Amino acid sequence: MDGVNAVAGAYIPLTQQIGWNVASIADMNADGWPDLVFQNTASGQLAIWYMNGQTVMSAAYINALFPSGWASVGPK
Repeated sequence: MDGVNAVAGAYIPLTQQIGWNVASIADMNADGWPDLVFQNTASGQLAIWYMNGQTVMSAAYINALFPSGWASVGPK
């Protein structure tokens, strides 16, 4: 993005598992690249992909669970 203008796009496969949705896109580790936060729709489990452009640099589960029916909310 360049402000509100899209300058490029890329397909990033979410996961091989069903039930994971993007919950937030934000620079979670302050490296200047937006990272992807996922939430499992059944369990509420959160996971994060630390990105460098279109490349996943590392991935981890976030140690926070939400009761059934809850969702994480953040910038998108």
